[in-house]
Amino acid sequence: MKKIKLYLCLLFAAVLASCSDDSTERTIAAQPPITGKWYYSQQGQSIAGEDFLVNYTLHTAGCSKDNIVLGTDNSYRINEYSEENCQEISNTSTYSVNNNFITFGTGSSANTYEIESVTSTTLRLRQAEAVNGTTEYWVETFTRN
Repeated sequence: MKKIKLYLCLLFAAVLASCSDDSTERTIAAQPPITGKWYYSQQGQSIAGEDFLVNYTLHTAGCSKDNIVLGTDNSYRINEYSEENCQEISNTSTYSVNNNFITFGTGSSANTYEIESVTSTTLRLRQAEAVNGTTEYWVETFTRN
């Protein structure tokens, strides 16, 4: 009888462990989607784990804020606004997501960023750059309403 109880305890522990792994996968899948309209918020560098970010200063006063729209069809559009009549200037292309990396554009003009974090209101991207034998990161943060 003790062997049966031990076996059931081990089986129960194995089931709990496998459920734990499944919940981790569900948590990753449950992250907020990156699709939608994101407003430029901050830019700068992260060096040796320390951020040197400044607020995005290129928004034109009195106009809509510069933004990027990530479509569900893997299209993206960057919208910037001119100082003359707040005219929208847009650039469009495609993006792809692979694990925690997002690539804007295709071919030799493509730029790949790590999706460092994403919540329902904040997106943080970083791009690695080798400088004098160390890795520094260009960081951009975006917000949405």
